[in-house]
Amino acid sequence: MTMDMDYATPDRALAKVAFESGPGAPAGGVTKTVNAAVEFGARACETFRRWRLERRSARQLSELHDHTLRDIGLSRCDILWISHKVGRGGGYVHGPQHD
Repeated sequence: MTMDMDYATPDRALAKVAFESGPGAPAGGVTKTVNAAVEFGARACETFRRWRLERRSARQLSELHDHTLRDIGLSRCDILWISHKVGRGGGYVHGPQHD
């Protein structure tokens, strides 16, 4: 016994959206679903981009010698905080370490 499998491909998904959003289709249902999927994908990409930036910053700072870190006013315990700030678009601010 064989069953026909309907595999989800981008072409089929777009064709289905175009069909369901035609005349007489329920308004907004498919559009909301597609928009939610696009927003989820965009958030996931942004989160991954920030994570990579944080990891790269932490790795590069960790490779510096203690003397070099002291020259720029940092210590080893500042590395994760600094990389987190870099990933969030902030920079290093001298003084209390608060967001």
